[in-house]
Amino acid sequence: MTPGPAREPQARGGPEDGVPHEDGVPRCEDLAAVVADMPTLGRVGDLALLLSRLPQHMPLVLDAHVRAAEDGADGAYTVTPRLVDVVLDGGTDSARAGVGLQLGMVLMRAGLDEGAQADLAGRRDLPPRNAFERARHLIDRGHLRQGLTALAEVQEYISVLLDWETARWLENGDLTDSLGIEALRAGHTADRLHALAGQMPR
Repeated sequence: MTPGPAREPQARGGPEDGVPHEDGVPRCEDLAAVVADMPTLGRVGDLALLLSRLPQHMPLVLDAHVRAAEDGADGAYTVTPRLVDVVLDGGTDSARAGVGLQLGMVLMRAGLDEGAQADLAGRRDLPPRNAFERARHLIDRGHLRQGLTALAEVQEYISVLLDWETARWLENGDLTDSLGIEALRAGHTADRLHALAGQMPR
């Protein structure tokens, strides 16, 4: 027997969904309160508890980026939940806006207390940890000084990859010399971007 098309389960009222409902549909403010009550998820049991308090039909998505505060300080990675807008039944005639649960990862500076961790996890303006994606995020928002600094980091990574990581697989010769020249060019570009970043008004 061929199964019919899968359908998204409808929200149901009742204690099993963990949040109050109006006419069988959970209110966004109630969902937000549930997620805000657990701003960081350090153990499997934390995630299980959060999911048990949310409607089982809610879409689950992952953040495309690991995020960090602007200072980029080293520390520990922490899983963080948040509510995001999603498109339900995308690509069909019944497509509509909805709310989903997104799991992300935030780099937390060492030594933060629980309150500071919760505040950091709740921020929606944290740029990606990846230098290129962070540069794009910051420049798109007009943070030119920080964005150009991140682009300089990208060029520094390129220089190292060309000069050390790529060249070590080759015998000495014209190819390694060429890679060394490109590495120097990338390094000079990084220096110029750092200098330009310091001249930016914001």
